[in-house]
Amino acid sequence: MRIEDTDKKREVEGGIEEIKNLLKVFDLNWDEFYIQSERLDLYKKAAEKMVDEDNAFYCQCEAKNAKEDGFSDTLRDPCRDKGLTSGAIKLKVPDGETVSFKDFVLRETVEWNTDVVFDATLLKSDGYPTYHLAVVVDDHDMKISHILRGHDWLPSTPFPRLGISLIFWIRREESFQKEKVALQSGDF
Repeated sequence: MRIEDTDKKREVEGGIEEIKNLLKVFDLNWDEFYIQSERLDLYKKAAEKMVDEDNAFYCQCEAKNAKEDGFSDTLRDPCRDKGLTSGAIKLKVPDGETVSFKDFVLRETVEWNTDVVFDATLLKSDGYPTYHLAVVVDDHDMKISHILRGHDWLPSTPFPRLGISLIFWIRREESFQKEKVALQSGDF
């Protein structure tokens, strides 16, 4: 079981215990238990590694460029090429590439051109990861092979797809139709 509690504004006091109790009512048990807020060092290490490899960058205008929903109106962040050494860390989305995945429910390939995918925040300036970073690191560590997402999450799918390839060095053109994908994690 994984508790995704890095969005402190939406956290409900006592919510973790309620979730655990509800699962027990239906006799659903877990063999591992993770709380994302207890894994902040892992996310920071992954984000800094991406900066070191020029796949992410520091941004000091994160808050002023973000709308109320946390997203930006600009595709390429102005801090992208400034060489900053502190602040939030944002994904440096490559230009002119295609991000895709095979939807096993729809039985079709869904793809995006990265020219319309914005530089998303991975690690906020307060040290907490966004969903886009935490889920990639956690899915790798927990050896998740298949991900089921609601249709409402489809527009944000390019971020974890790019994150997987940039953190773990999978060739972006690699087919993800296989049941298992070998991830090279290096020192990670």
